[in-house]
Amino acid sequence: MLNPVSRLLLSVTLFLSFFSSNSRAAMGGLNMTSRGFVAVAQKEFTVFLSWRYLVQDDSNTSFNIYRAKSGEAAKKIASVTSTTTYKDMPGVGTFQYYIEVIAGKLSGQKSNSFEVVTNAKGQDWVTLFPGTKGKRVQLGNAQFADTDGDGELEFVTWNPRSNGFWPSPLPDGKTFEVQVYEMFEGNGPRWSFNTGCGPNGTPYNHHTAFHPVAFDIDGDYKAEIITKTSDGNYTVLKDKGNSYTVMGKIPGSKWYNAFADLGGKYYAFLDMKENTIAYEWNGKGEFVKQWTSTGADSKDSHSQLIFDFDGDGRDEFANCYYVHDDDGKLLWSGQNSFSGGMGSVMEVSDADPNNPGYEVLMTIENADMKKPAHFALFDAKTGKQLWAKKSKVCGDIQVAFFAKVHDGPGLDVVATDCGHHPEAGLG
Repeated sequence: MLNPVSRLLLSVTLFLSFFSSNSRAAMGGLNMTSRGFVAVAQKEFTVFLSWRYLVQDDSNTSFNIYRAKSGEAAKKIASVTSTTTYKDMPGVGTFQYYIEVIAGKLSGQKSNSFEVVTNAKGQDWVTLFPGTKGKRVQLGNAQFADTDGDGELEFVTWNPRSNGFWPSPLPDGKTFEVQVYEMFEGNGPRWSFNTGCGPNGTPYNHHTAFHPVAFDIDGDYKAEIITKTSDGNYTVLKDKGNSYTVMGKIPGSKWYNAFADLGGKYYAFLDMKENTIAYEWNGKGEFVKQWTSTGADSKDSHSQLIFDFDGDGRDEFANCYYVHDDDGKLLWSGQNSFSGGMGSVMEVSDADPNNPGYEVLMTIENADMKKPAHFALFDAKTGKQLWAKKSKVCGDIQVAFFAKVHDGPGLDVVATDCGHHPEAGLG
C-alpha cells in the first residue's frame, strides 16, 4: 500500500503527465519538459524518489538512478523500467539524487538533482515554495506553471491576499502586485509586478478579476502571465528570471478568461463576459481579435469549461447554460432544462456507460435561495438532456463532481446541497 507521500507525488506526477500528453495542434499550452524529480527522506533512513513521465517517452523507457553522498562522486544505484518511483536505503548522511533516461526518444536526458538529509524519524512531505515562509499568501485562484522554461513549476499569485468571497477594499494608495515564487528554493518572490488595481478603495471581487493566469501563449515552453491592469486591459508578462518584460496587451473586460485550441497556429485567449471574445497571438507582438460569440443571450456563470465537446480536435467553451463551437457560434444550449439563475458548476467525464462519449454536468444557482437549485446531465456532443433534478434544501449547489461511490456501472454525482449556508449537506 502506498504511504501518503507516495500517493501525493504519484497524483502530482499523473496530473502533470495528463497535461504533457494532451497533445494539441496549436503551439503552446501546458507542455512539461522536465522530470520534476523529487526525493523525500522518510523514516528509518529511507528515501522515496518520484519523477514525471513525459509524452515523448516510449513504453520501454528506462531510467538509471544516481546517488552521491555529500563530497563524493555520484554512482548508479539502480535501473528501472515502466515506473516513475523508487525507494532507496542509503543509510545516514546527506545525499544528492538524479535520474537519467537510458532508453526511448529522450535517451541521455538527465533530471534535476535533489538533496536530502536522512534521519530515523523522517517525513512524508516535501516543502514547496519556501520563499513564502512566514508570509500570508493568496492560494485561491493562484496559478502553477513553468514561467522560466526550466521545466519546474512556479507559483504565480498576488499580494496583498484577498480575504473572503467579498473582501474589504484596499486602503488608499495600496495596489495589488503579481508575484512569482520558485517551487523548491528562494527566500521570497523572484519578482513582482504592480497591477495598479485596488487603489482608492476599489474592492477586489470575482467580478473585477484582475488576478493572473499563466499559460504558454507563443509555444516557447514558457508560460506567460496575463493579468488585469488598471488601464482596463490585460497585460501579458514574460518571465526573464529576476525580472519581466511586457509581451503585449489584450483589450479586457471585467469577467473571466481562459485559453482554448480553436484550430489556429497558437492557443486563443478567451475574454468571457456577456459574450466571449477570442484573441490570438500573431507572433509579432500583437493579440488579434478573431471573433465575438453569437447565438445566445448573456448569462451569468461562476464556471467556464474548455473542452472538445464535439470531438473535432478543437476546443469548445461553455458557461453552464451554453456550449459554443470553436468559431464562436452556438453549438447547443441547456437553457430549457433550467428556470433561470446563475450558472454554478460544470464537470465533464465519461460518466454514463449507456451513452456514447462524454457527458456534461451543469448546475444552476437559484436567485431565490428558498427555492430549489437545478442540475442536469447532458450529452457533451449533442446537448441531449439525459436527466434533470432539483436540490432539496435550498437554491445553491456550490460543489458538484463525478465520483465512484456505489457499485455498478458508470460514475455517481456527488454534490453539496445549499453550499452557502450552515444547513448544507452532501448528497
